[in-house]
Amino acid sequence: LLPALNAQGLTQAHVDQVEQYVEDFDLVWDAQDKAIENRDTAVQARIAAGNALYKEMVELADLGKRIWLNVDGSKYNEYVLYPNQGAGPGEQEPPAQQVVESDVAPMAVVSLSVTEIDGTEAIKVFNDGPTKLTVYFAAMPTDMPSILPPAIAVNVDAGMEWNGTVAGLGHDPMARTYLNVYNETPMLGHVQVTVAG
Repeated sequence: LLPALNAQGLTQAHVDQVEQYVEDFDLVWDAQDKAIENRDTAVQARIAAGNALYKEMVELADLGKRIWLNVDGSKYNEYVLYPNQGAGPGEQEPPAQQVVESDVAPMAVVSLSVTEIDGTEAIKVFNDGPTKLTVYFAAMPTDMPSILPPAIAVNVDAGMEWNGTVAGLGHDPMARTYLNVYNETPMLGHVQVTVAG
């Protein structure tokens, strides 16, 4: 029909140009399809690799939690993948714990930071230094044990551990909220305290 359409301005060059456009479009269309296919394949490969990695992380986290369950709450928490993740089947939730440690300068009082306690918590004091330390709750972070009522302060010898309750160390939410450690000796001391509950 080209001779009949010459009068309308259609030439062989126009037809050849349209055919070239069709070929180019077809090639680009195929390339796009291939790129989409490659993208989908790559997504599936990443998902498979991510799932395999996550599975391995879950197994390691479960192992870590089993090792530290009822041993050390802060180390147990390092293996919790999600903050709201509960204990696994057959496991008990470990109690919330705060672990603080500090050097205790010679003949000085150190106040340790423990928060959100009401007196019902269990407390473990481990004196891993070379000197006797006195542990107690006081009204001020600088209060000495000598100003406290009798039987509140606890002496923990070097290398020893004391276990009891926060209330047993004199905690009173209205009067004594600072956990103080006193070192009456001329040697540097060190203490680790775990509050659980």
